[in-house]
Amino acid sequence: MRIVFTTFGSLGDLHPYLAIAIEMKRRGYDAVIASTNLYREKVESEGIQFASVRPDLENFGDRSEMVAKVMHAHRGPEFLFREMLMPALRDSLEDVMAAAEGADLLVSHIAMFATPIVAELLKKRWISIALQPAIFFSATDPPYFPQFGSLPRLSPVIARAIFCMLRGITARWLRPVQVIRRELGLLPSRSPVFGDQFSPWGTLACFSPLLAAPQPDWPANVTVTGFAIYDKLNADAGGLAPEIEGFLNAGEPPVIFTLGSSAVFDPRTFYENSAAAVRRLGRRAILLAGLDYETRIGIRSDEQILIAEYAPYSQLFPRGAATAHSGGAGTTAQAMLSGRPTLVMPYSHDQPDNGMRIMRLGMGDMISRRKYTVDEVAGRLQRLLSDASLQTRAREVGERVRTERGAAAAADALEKCLQMR
Repeated sequence: MRIVFTTFGSLGDLHPYLAIAIEMKRRGYDAVIASTNLYREKVESEGIQFASVRPDLENFGDRSEMVAKVMHAHRGPEFLFREMLMPALRDSLEDVMAAAEGADLLVSHIAMFATPIVAELLKKRWISIALQPAIFFSATDPPYFPQFGSLPRLSPVIARAIFCMLRGITARWLRPVQVIRRELGLLPSRSPVFGDQFSPWGTLACFSPLLAAPQPDWPANVTVTGFAIYDKLNADAGGLAPEIEGFLNAGEPPVIFTLGSSAVFDPRTFYENSAAAVRRLGRRAILLAGLDYETRIGIRSDEQILIAEYAPYSQLFPRGAATAHSGGAGTTAQAMLSGRPTLVMPYSHDQPDNGMRIMRLGMGDMISRRKYTVDEVAGRLQRLLSDASLQTRAREVGERVRTERGAAAAADALEKCLQMR
């Protein structure tokens, strides 16, 4: 049987799909990843078939400028939908139609607006995936969006009113979806973001139940699988780079700083302030600063601080004293898995909500980009590194998450859907 996984976004949006696709291939299924062409080499290195789906991230010009717009705290979602996804919707629909030929099951991402349309046109089963709790927009467990205040403290009635407002705003952004559905003779979507992104065949919540428990107003047929983990550069990548291994072995566990695979292109002074904070505390640090970091940040490696491009988080984070990151779904999963305290500096989208949930778990703290100063970071890190109860809680969370079998549980659910008659 042939399963086509459609996804769009950063490596945090690709890796869980790739983890599940690899598990399905291991079970004997024909797995295909359909995504932006930037990920072709990585996917094919794992022996997974790849299908290119527009828009291609490489066509949006300077990566730093694009990321700064996508990750803007207030206007990021609008730019993503109106300027990146909607202009390419017809192209995306054409590409997903081609990829879906001969498929027995489609698996979709929230940003792949073409996939539900294709599934409906071709009368194919499809499964939606939620990588983060925020996209459920639950009134009984509201997401935290700083621009709308602290929704977790609001009543369900007020949360629903805010969601209604957001539904109206996003409807204008996503009008091309309705236009195309009408042209194809399909009924209008209730809301491509507030409802119809979830499949009637089922949704896989690919995050730990510790991050969010099922709620009464979640869509029907949700399976919480746990995190589906993949973090290699490619299939041939081994362990940690020799310079990272040597640095880890040369002293006490360092604090690990990273901005993932997207926010890293718009770091501002994150790395400089992080380095100054750990120097003030007399701690060691590893800064994962991405491609061409030599031209983007104003510090260099020395005996106390190592700057590197990338490292597999699953191998690095558990050997650190703590982590600091932007709160993307994939990095949050790895931080929880590591069993180490974590400091979240969110940009936009689901990141503030992920940070809030880390705080609610009692294993970390959150700080805004505006307050990410040397003094503030040093103070927050000092607490994380000295609070015994917080460190104990982080270890407990790590032990619990390590018992989850996210990719396997997701594969079980996909097999169950394939077996339905």
